[in-house]
Amino acid sequence: MRSIPNLIYLYMLRNVSSCLTIRNEKCAHGELSSHGGIWKTTNELSFEFPSAPFECCSTHVNVVYNCYLIEIRVHAHHGKESPQSAAGDMSSCLYKDGECILQDGSVAISTPDEEEECRFVSVSKMKGILMNSVWLSESKEFALSWSDQSPLALYCRMQLILIDQGYAIAFVRRFSRSADAGSVTSNQLGAQLLAVEGSVHDAVVVLFRHAIQSLCERTNILAISLHAALRTNPTLTMRSPMGRKDISAVHG
Repeated sequence: MRSIPNLIYLYMLRNVSSCLTIRNEKCAHGELSSHGGIWKTTNELSFEFPSAPFECCSTHVNVVYNCYLIEIRVHAHHGKESPQSAAGDMSSCLYKDGECILQDGSVAISTPDEEEECRFVSVSKMKGILMNSVWLSESKEFALSWSDQSPLALYCRMQLILIDQGYAIAFVRRFSRSADAGSVTSNQLGAQLLAVEGSVHDAVVVLFRHAIQSLCERTNILAISLHAALRTNPTLTMRSPMGRKDISAVHG
């Protein structure tokens, strides 16, 4: 009677240098090929039963080695030294090292990104108009406020201002080129005045549009509230603005 051989999967502890070699699609056990997003060698385990009487009362061992390479994503959070990944528990690893040996013996190699450990991440660059301590974006979607007493912070080699809305901002400063313009003619002065007039005009247009939009929104809210009050209690609603208690109203 022949017994069915037991297959045992053995995970070997690999070092970082061997994994760096695997990244070039080669390892000590052959070349790697892609199979469903996983790079691996295709060394198959083949077992042949020995002929009688050698098949009885003895243990036969066959060993085959394969290399596997899987792309994973590693993330880091501000204030935590260990990275996180769906590949497994990486609590014993340091994100800044860029390499780690996991509990199952596999090796994770990553390229650390300084922005992953930053408290603030860059959202976008926006243009707007600053009026005293209030800044309004050109798209009218952001209104931010801060003052000279707002705290400063240095994160990821950038000096940021912590504003009232919980964001952090950084100014893009432009330095004008120094040049000897000589004597100012009337044409040059007129051009400068037109440039100033143009910038002021743009600022006023943005403010006017924002004011009109706010007025329209408040008017709509007032209209909705008035209709709701008329449906609920039309008599009381009309007595209050007219200042008369001897009238009755019906909402039709």
